[in-house]
Amino acid sequence: MLFSALALLTLLSAAPVEVHTLDGTTHVGSLTALQDGQLTLEVDGAPLQLNAADLLEVRPAEVAPPDEFVLDRSKAVRLIDGSLMFVSSFSLKDRQATAVSEILGEIKLPQAQVRSVRLAELETPVRAAWDALQEREAKTDLLVVRKTDALDFVGGVVASVADDGVHLLVNGRDVAAPLSRVFGIVFPQTAPDRREIACELVLSTGDRLVLKNLTVQDDQLSGALLAGPQISVALAQVQLADFGLGRIRYLADLPETAVYKPVGLITSEDVLRLRKNMNSVGDSFIVGKESFDRGLWVHSGTTLKYRLNRDYRRLQAVAGVDRSASGCARVNPTIAATFIGDGRVLLQSQFGWDGDPLPLDLDVSGVRDLEIRIEPASADTIGACEHLVLADARVVK
Repeated sequence: MLFSALALLTLLSAAPVEVHTLDGTTHVGSLTALQDGQLTLEVDGAPLQLNAADLLEVRPAEVAPPDEFVLDRSKAVRLIDGSLMFVSSFSLKDRQATAVSEILGEIKLPQAQVRSVRLAELETPVRAAWDALQEREAKTDLLVVRKTDALDFVGGVVASVADDGVHLLVNGRDVAAPLSRVFGIVFPQTAPDRREIACELVLSTGDRLVLKNLTVQDDQLSGALLAGPQISVALAQVQLADFGLGRIRYLADLPETAVYKPVGLITSEDVLRLRKNMNSVGDSFIVGKESFDRGLWVHSGTTLKYRLNRDYRRLQAVAGVDRSASGCARVNPTIAATFIGDGRVLLQSQFGWDGDPLPLDLDVSGVRDLEIRIEPASADTIGACEHLVLADARVVK
């Protein structure tokens, strides 16, 4: 990792930060130095030195929740380096791409650095098909269209993408498709040299940027994508700088598909909605006798799906009923949880108000799709207080 290329001092000295290391330790303080393979953190007025190679991630101690940012996610660009950017527009001419982002501004880069472009809303019925197309080892460009709940494509060479549509050369013939009919475009994939990666930047908007260097000036963070272009983003938008580079990923930082089913008297999706790193009133979780600031707060009636792509070995968490609402003791909720990997049940368990927390360490080796079902343990439930916490939920390579 190119720590000599990083300058996080301004980012982290102005406000408290959390530094997480690979052994699971968390430190809170102000970063004063990151050089010569050493990170120096000021904690309670005293310096603390950590080896840079042991860092997992650095994040501001206080990050604005994602819901505060209003962003149109119907269009997205994925680069071959793994970066994902939500964009307002995308164009292509003479094999040069231009993406316009509300967060990052205009970004120009060679078409060869673009893996895919999605020009329509990604809805559940076609999500799996779109993911499969992006994993496909195609030798030509793929123009993808949606037909009800299925995706179809035609291969060729995308000559241009503009306001008048997408022009695809198929056997020397120009085939034009209006933008309104195009779901997306997938380009042939080439592998980047990932040895140059310094960190992955995660924004509160959901954008993920793979960087080979990083600098900060005033309230702006700037860096170079592994794909080449320079980017700049307001520090207020930064959720974390991931130095672990995917060795450990918290489920709260991974994209998920959530399906909610009314439970008893609880019918509002806003009440059922998944919360990340906080409970429904914005406070820390309490599992057993311990408080946690990181993890998932899941109401019964919720099914979560994660695409792990067979990249991880273990799923780890501390699971238990959220006891932060003391009034729920009278309800004495009991919740059933099922963890499923590619259709195979990994664990089924029940959790009660008075039960001890359960440390989870599940084998997810080779699992492409992880599904977590949280349901009432009783058929005659009223649904109240059925809040399961997966504290510090993470997947490990």
